[in-house]
Amino acid sequence: VISVLYLYYINFSIQASRDSRRLDSTAKSPIYSSFTEVLDGLSCVRGFCYQKMMRATMINYIRESNKTYYLNMLCMRWMEMRVEILGNLSVAGAAVFAVMAKGSIDPALLSLSITQSMDVGIAIGFMLMMMSRTEVLMAAMERIVEYIEDSPSEKSFDKEEAPTSWPSQGAIDIRELSVKYREELP
Repeated sequence: VISVLYLYYINFSIQASRDSRRLDSTAKSPIYSSFTEVLDGLSCVRGFCYQKMMRATMINYIRESNKTYYLNMLCMRWMEMRVEILGNLSVAGAAVFAVMAKGSIDPALLSLSITQSMDVGIAIGFMLMMMSRTEVLMAAMERIVEYIEDSPSEKSFDKEEAPTSWPSQGAIDIRELSVKYREELP
């Protein structure tokens, strides 16, 4: 019964860990991209006094990331607690068996069974942690493949090249130009 519960918790917790880690890495992506955007355009941010707006945006991204990180940690603690409970149940079962078999089985064998049941619980917990970590790393690889395959690329403009003599007067006259980096920015 305990081994069936171990398998159930392993399957359930690996799926939950993978999904929560995927949410966590998705929530961290805007932090990294916003940070690099701010560093690249630091002179514009300072020039147009957007420090408060960029700070508020970054704090919002970090809040969202912390929520998913907390969810991931809760999933891991849930799994660890269940595995430890099952390990303790197996030790308790071995101890009850040792008490019931008192006198009919060598005490050295009974103590060995209790010790081994403790080691099995620790080994299964470690195996579960390593399987979860492997799944997390595979989710990171999935994300890299997703970026490679699904990322939109820039539009290609097939326009004529400007003549080599352009501009002929050494001046450029720009009228009614409106430029935005992103839609939500002024």
